[in-house]
Amino acid sequence: VSIALLTAAFVGLVAGPLADHAGHRKILLAGLICAGISALGSALSTGYASFMAARAVGGFASSMTVGLGFGAAASLFEGPARRRALSMIGASISLGTALGPLALAGISGPAGWRGAFAAIAVVAAAGVVTLLALFPAQPSSDGRDFALRRLLDSYRPILSERAMVLLYAAWALRAI
Repeated sequence: VSIALLTAAFVGLVAGPLADHAGHRKILLAGLICAGISALGSALSTGYASFMAARAVGGFASSMTVGLGFGAAASLFEGPARRRALSMIGASISLGTALGPLALAGISGPAGWRGAFAAIAVVAAAGVVTLLALFPAQPSSDGRDFALRRLLDSYRPILSERAMVLLYAAWALRAI
């Protein structure tokens, strides 16, 4: 749903630097919790507005999980173990993209579309448990207070280029 793409686009600009400040584990945990809330909210939605709100939360979830997995693996592992971890994450994303719709179609047949979203919520809850059990807590990597102004200043060189602004605008319009 396009609202999830728009939310992910804007939150994605902040998720990486925020993870650098707070630690990848905390942001990944927040992303998995948002995924569960989004899926459960979608399953329980009573109309268009509540469904769109739930999907917007899903945009938060994707921006806080997909890319950050790579950053977290890069910070936790060295050498061959890092390459293996990054390869496993990449393969998992590809496999999930290929098999996820098939699995959800199989679930939605007997359980309906709400059942498919409920299944996603269960998977997100399992992800939370797994993350808490296996992912070590990390301190802030930069040691400085998080400042939105400093974050926005880091994007200034990119956003001062007209071609980049047009590219971002076109991408955002694609999601509408």
